[in-house]
Formats: sequence, C-alpha cells, structure tokens
Amino acid sequence: MQGSPVIRKLLVQGLFDRLPLTFSTYCFDQIKEWELLFAAEQNYFERLFGLLGRSEQKLVEEMFEPLRVVERKMGISEKIWTKGQFTLDQVDFLNRSEHYPEWRRVITDIFSRLNPLLDEEVVRAGRPRLVIVTSPAELPVGPDRMWMRFKEQGKMVRLDLRAGDDEDFLAKLLTGDKQSARQKTLPELYAATKAKSRHEAWMVEAGSALSTLTVTSPPGLVKLSYEALHGYRSR
Repeated sequence: MQGSPVIRKLLVQGLFDRLPLTFSTYCFDQIKEWELLFAAEQNYFERLFGLLGRSEQKLVEEMFEPLRVVERKMGISEKIWTKGQFTLDQVDFLNRSEHYPEWRRVITDIFSRLNPLLDEEVVRAGRPRLVIVTSPAELPVGPDRMWMRFKEQGKMVRLDLRAGDDEDFLAKLLTGDKQSARQKTLPELYAATKAKSRHEAWMVEAGSALSTLTVTSPPGLVKLSYEALHGYRSR
C-alpha cells in the first residue's frame, strides 16, 4: 500500500488480519491500485479503516460476528481463501453458495452501521462551504420552490443589477467586475490560496460560461463542462 501511509500503518498493525476473510480480502482488492482511486474514494477508505483501527476491539468483533457466522456456514477458511486478493474464483464461490443472500444482507447491515458513524465524523470535522448555484430564468419553477432544500442551511441574497449588466451577470457575481476585466473568480482565488488538497474547489456546468471566466488553473480547482466533454461523450 505505497500510496496511503494511513492504511499501510493499519496493515502493519494487523487490522486486516482481525477482520472476516471476505470483508478484508474484498476491501484490500479495492485499495491495492491506490493511485487509480478518486480522491474521495481514497479519503473514504482511510476514514473507514481508521475508524475500525481505533475502535474498541470488542465492539468491532461484535459488529462483524454475524459475518463470521455466515462465512462458517459457507465453508470459508484460510485454507481455501487466499488473503490479499479477490479472484474470480472467489466471486464464483460466493455466488454459488446457498448462503449468498444472507451474506449480502449481513454486509449491507455492517455498512449501514459504519457509514453513519463516518458521516458523523465528517460533520464534526467539517467547515462552512460556499456553494453558488445558477439556473436559467426560463425554468418553470419559481425561486421560492427551487431553494427549499437550502432554506434551513443557506441564505438567499438578491442581486440588483444595473441596466446593461445582464451579459456580465456571472462575471460580476464571481469576480466583482466585468468579464472584459479578466479578474480571477472566487473558485480560482480559493483554490490558489486556501485549498489544502486537490479537488477542493469545483465549477460544474452544462455549458461553458463558467469556464470562459477563469483566467488561471490552480491545482485545487476542478472544472467540469458537459458541453466541453462533447467529443469525449461522442466517442
């Protein structure tokens, strides 16, 4: 596990050896190509195994005991189950077992208990974020309906535009100046000065209006345009 010091340390401490065979083997297979995972996936696995590593062993054993019971019913042991890889033969073994539906239910139950704990940790360690959402004026839904999901978390701010400012609306919103001034946008400024890692500032759009406003491409800024991906989507 060259790419993750966090998980490499947990491996040395024997965390994976203390987990049920099917669970540890599957997860190890998911993270062995660490550099091919998205940053969000890497973060999830580090938080998941970090949680298991620092939790009381008794609680971890209680959580995974139902899975150990199912594995015994299926006849899974270290003699027939290779550690450190998840092969097609192993997948076929699980699928052919009469206890496979029960195994799936137990796995689902384990993650239904783990994921809320991980979400709580994110909330405790979180910080305020700025989210700017723009939408076409011709949508058949009024602003009062569109922002209902954000009513309790956000604040609606009305912008008073002067005559002739319509074309520079996005530029004024994101840079405070006209588009011709070529000022840096808020996402660019944040990515260049505040971002602590990659993928912290995002610009996601259907067209290319936002992309044309940017004048720099700092490492922490991700720009996704459905229109710009036309060639890729066609292929």
